[in-house]
Amino acid sequence: MHIAMFGGTGYVGSALRAHLASQRIRVSVFSPHSPSPLYPLETHVVADPWSARIEPGVFTHILDFYGVSGDAACARNPQEAAYRNVDSVRALMHAAAGTGIDRFVYVSTASVFDDGVQKTGNEFFENDVPRPATVYGDTKRIAENLLLSQEKVPCTIIRHPTIYGLSPCMRWDTLMQFCVQQAKKEGVVRMFGDGSAFRPLAALSHVVAGYAHVLHSPPPSQSCFHIVSENEPIRNYLERIQQVAKECGQRISVETVEQSYVPSYRVHSSFPYTNRPEYSFELLQAIWKAAVGRNHL
Repeated sequence: MHIAMFGGTGYVGSALRAHLASQRIRVSVFSPHSPSPLYPLETHVVADPWSARIEPGVFTHILDFYGVSGDAACARNPQEAAYRNVDSVRALMHAAAGTGIDRFVYVSTASVFDDGVQKTGNEFFENDVPRPATVYGDTKRIAENLLLSQEKVPCTIIRHPTIYGLSPCMRWDTLMQFCVQQAKKEGVVRMFGDGSAFRPLAALSHVVAGYAHVLHSPPPSQSCFHIVSENEPIRNYLERIQQVAKECGQRISVETVEQSYVPSYRVHSSFPYTNRPEYSFELLQAIWKAAVGRNHL
């Protein structure tokens, strides 16, 4: 196996590369950013996927992380989001056609369902039709449709909600990491509404395991996969942070912020990683230890 990874130098990609390196799987990274030299891999610094050259018979898989992620970033520049999230996929599809690629694995998002959160209910399954409400979700939906409507390159779409966990390239702006950091610095976490709204999360280790599964043995009858670790009310996640803080000798409070509408939804997965609160607690302990606290300010 030889994987051409486009993007993948950040939070999720660096953790996946660590796993692939441990399995002695060859990875070539195509990115405008040089990845940290933590793992043995080939790096090709390119401006964008249009600059990449895919030679016939060289790669077995394409793994596409490239693009603009997040609602806020895409809303700031919708034209750039469309260019990087849609046009880049079209370019890669064209480049991969006829090169002998076994599978094109595309990194999407559970945000393709965010319009349904508001209008049609709160349960989303892998075969449900995407209904995005944001620029981010819409560009990902269009890219998914491009891949699923062609037959030249076998493809698999992977969607996941907000991810949490430790990575060689750490992020602290995602939901759980942000709440842990806030609790450790300020002694408080803020809960919008009464905390009864359900929110799906994916542990980074489960996300990595899901990608590895799809790369090694993708079921031929399924084109879209969700990777979700648990679907719990927001209050449950915050209570776990409180318990972790208590065990580490710090008392924190939960501050309620009134909000008229808090989205509540659950994303279901065929992978066997759902509803693991004991794992979540262990992971939060590790995140707490890694977070910067008051004594480091």
